[in-house]
Amino acid sequence: MYESFNDVYGNRFIEFVDDSSFIDDNVDIDITKDKNIFTGSNTLTTFTNSSETKKTLIEKRDSFKDTYVYNVSTNIFQPLSASFNSIFTKFKNNTELYDELNNKVLVFDIIDNIFYIKTKSYSVIDAYTYNGTFFNVNTIPFILKYSDTITPITTLISNVSNHLSYNNKIFKTIVSLTPESSGSNNTFYYEFIFYDINSNNVNYITNKNTTPSSFFEDNFSLNLNAKVKEIRNMVLSHDDKTDLFTLVTNFLDLNENIYMHNLVFYVLNNTIKIVDNSLYTPSNYYKTSNFYSLTSLQDEYVLGSLSTTPTIDSESGIGIL
Repeated sequence: MYESFNDVYGNRFIEFVDDSSFIDDNVDIDITKDKNIFTGSNTLTTFTNSSETKKTLIEKRDSFKDTYVYNVSTNIFQPLSASFNSIFTKFKNNTELYDELNNKVLVFDIIDNIFYIKTKSYSVIDAYTYNGTFFNVNTIPFILKYSDTITPITTLISNVSNHLSYNNKIFKTIVSLTPESSGSNNTFYYEFIFYDINSNNVNYITNKNTTPSSFFEDNFSLNLNAKVKEIRNMVLSHDDKTDLFTLVTNFLDLNENIYMHNLVFYVLNNTIKIVDNSLYTPSNYYKTSNFYSLTSLQDEYVLGSLSTTPTIDSESGIGIL
């Protein structure tokens, strides 16, 4: 079992992670195997770990989860896809999302009668109702699509933070590389959003389509000086004492170096007020060079005699010798 929680109606949701490691029963006592005495299972008194490698916490976090629902009214225990079948029909027109809701769930959570699901490519928040069966309600779901890894290499990366419940709102952040920065990884969109639990409405505090580009250029031109291949993780938290939000974002370059961006802010009148905006870069012997012009190739490296003239792939920033 990975995690369990209840909704406002008393239904129980349990997440499982498929882990190749397991516990063997080495007990060889006949009475413990008497099904008439011990109904439903064997009684274990000693345990041994299997030889399989147990998943780490990070591997479990990044694994697809199998979520089951115990229906408090019907006393039935079944997969989420079966219990939420009438709810998920709302998303059938998006075949990719519908498939991922049923088969590729990374995170599932319930806040009152609001469900949050993060799949392989989507983040979804929506409401439901219950009268012994789970039903769809007439609300507009909040859907974000992301791609945390560049696949193929020319795709713009993005990722969504965890969901944060605070003051009857569910806060999220989505970070994405601006199209103009696809080569240099210079500027990122940081969009701050909340879902109102009472009204089921979505509010963008910053939005890449409406917020002036100068806001992102002034605050989120990170100058990583490396080709980022992945936004590995984003953690959003809130300190009730100071009323400050903290967003920690980890970027990964082509050499597996980690860059950590720490942002501390508060929200006033639906506006972001930044308190701290810091970037922590690695100090090691690895280096990623981007070649978007022949000048950058000539300026950074001494070119010896070759059978061919050095060229560049300006789209990917790769030197070809």
